[in-house]
Amino acid sequence: MTVMARWGATGEVLSRTRSIDLTTQQVDRASRFLRPDAAGDYVAAHKLLRLCLRLAGIPADVEVFQCCARCGEGHGRPMLRDHPWSVSLSHTRGWVAAAVSESAVGVDIEEIARVKPEAIAPVLQPVEGAWIGAQPDPGLAGTRVWCRKEAVVKGCGRGLSAMRDVVVVGPSGLSTHWSDFAISERRLQRHVVTVAGRSASRGRDLAELRR
Repeated sequence: MTVMARWGATGEVLSRTRSIDLTTQQVDRASRFLRPDAAGDYVAAHKLLRLCLRLAGIPADVEVFQCCARCGEGHGRPMLRDHPWSVSLSHTRGWVAAAVSESAVGVDIEEIARVKPEAIAPVLQPVEGAWIGAQPDPGLAGTRVWCRKEAVVKGCGRGLSAMRDVVVVGPSGLSTHWSDFAISERRLQRHVVTVAGRSASRGRDLAELRR
């Protein structure tokens, strides 16, 4: 097994991960959120990532940290200190997702109602915009495209400014690959979860965290 991903409602994740502690950096970051619900999503996402590492057999003393390349603050792409595996996390209003892999990986979760086709237009290529507009539910279609793009750029270690360079619609519709990344999607009732990992991955363990 090379890629492991889990997702779930924030309250459920927090209930299932009570025994998992945050790092000092994460506690400090969580305390800076102005809205308690946003802080809860942040905490749940980081605890879920720690759970994924545990399930993948990564020792508990391997530190997860974040450091912005621009300002040096404790945000940005999550990484493991002195360990070769790749990690990724995502949170939206009331839901979180996390992924770990032996190779590059990215994950994104989005609420369908919050992704507006007109708002994401700047990162779309013409073929993507045309595909979204031709679908019976453009909101869902736009969410699926956005999640694919964001998961890939996270896996590549690039910023959101690179999303326009990632084209995830081909002649037959949505692509399941971009470059050497394989893309997996799960559609929930009100959300879309997407995981992008190096195609060399031998297997995938993708599941919702439930009671």
